[in-house]
Amino acid sequence: MKILFVEDHLTFGPSMTSLLKQVPGVADVHLCRSRARAMEALQTEFYDLLILDLSIPADDEDLEVAPENGHAVFYERDRKSTRLNSSHIPLSRMPSSA
Repeated sequence: MKILFVEDHLTFGPSMTSLLKQVPGVADVHLCRSRARAMEALQTEFYDLLILDLSIPADDEDLEVAPENGHAVFYERDRKSTRLNSSHIPLSRMPSSA
C-alpha cells in the first residue's frame, strides 16, 4: 500500500510516518507539509490512501495554515480518482488541534 500523508507539524508528521511504515502491507509513505507539495504528489503518483490534515499551509515556506488548503488537496484527490475512472482513493481526515 502506498500512502500520501499530509501533515505540517514538524515532529508529529515524521513520527507518524515512521509508525505507518511499520504497518504490514505498507510499501511507501510520502510525507508532504503543504498544499503545493501534496498537489504535486497527487499529480505525479497514485496513492492507495490519503491521510490529510485539513489545516495546512499553502506552501512549505508559508507559516499561515488554513482549512482551504486541505480542502483543495481533498478535491484534487477526488478529481484524480474520477479522471482515472477508478474507485475513490480512501481518505482519512484529521481535525485541526487548534
